[in-house]
Amino acid sequence: MSDSRAATLHDIEVGPRVSSDTKSTNSVLAAREYLGRGTSEDPYVVDWKEADPQNPFNWSKRRKWIITSHLAFATWVASFCSSSYSAGLTYTTTDLHITKEIAILGVSLFVLGFMVGYVVCAFSTTVLALTNSFFQPSLLGPHE
Repeated sequence: MSDSRAATLHDIEVGPRVSSDTKSTNSVLAAREYLGRGTSEDPYVVDWKEADPQNPFNWSKRRKWIITSHLAFATWVASFCSSSYSAGLTYTTTDLHITKEIAILGVSLFVLGFMVGYVVCAFSTTVLALTNSFFQPSLLGPHE
């Protein structure tokens, strides 16, 4: 797909959708009426359009379970990876003749990688409007 910003893009799952181009997105949002006045006493009420396929309440049970299971598994794998590394720290310090602080540095950098990777991706997704950049860090890591 080219990097040009078309007014609409085609998504296989949901059909045509608004692109990440701020001009077209802002025009769609500006045309929408929201309840409230936007003040602290009467804030806007932001809700989904009826029958919006992006609304999680409109998803099938199967899709909800698949997404929930996938996220639960991904969370488990991430925590398992860091804890499996820390279980062998005693052997690592002995075999490599390093201090405990240096051995713990591996776990610290592993966890720090989560923060740095997703902060950079969140920035590039929202500010730079790169729609697929949130999943790109997974391409950088080792695959077994």
